Amino acid sequence: MPSRGSSLTQEQATSDNAALYHLEFHFSEGALREPSYSDIGALICQSTYFVREELELHIQDCIGELALTNIAWTYDATCQNAPVTVTFAARAKFCDNTPISPDWLYGSLQLNQAEMKHYLEDFIWRTPPEGQSLFYDVDAMTFEGKEGVTIRDGMMPFVECA
Repeated sequence: MPSRGSSLTQEQATSDNAALYHLEFHFSEGALREPSYSDIGALICQSTYFVREELELHIQDCIGELALTNIAWTYDATCQNAPVTVTFAARAKFCDNTPISPDWLYGSLQLNQAEMKHYLEDFIWRTPPEGQSLFYDVDAMTFEGKEGVTIRDGMMPFVECA
């Protein structure tokens, strides 16, 4: 799924230019399975659409490039709390090509309960193939951002979304 990307996807994500996000997913009983590479890629695309929407809402300026990079995930079928976790770095630029600072990204993505519900119901559950994706069976999730932390390489450098 990854392919050549924009300049943001080709730049190294660091604590100076990105905020780090960690998601934990809880599933309906009997729905858990190990996520595939394409499951994670589709989830990252849905998350990119959501992050863009939230940034435009909170920053109220034209968002140019947006990249979710350094993507990593874990799967542990024995974990009762969060059998699937996903971590990514978020970097963005305004339409005039000025970078959006990590503290603005972090502040803009401090999600309240209504925003979390919107993310889950309108983006996570609609991860392609809609109604058949692993993420369609998520019954709870957490979304935590961090700034000023070391950003490590991920298992998937980036995803090119349509």
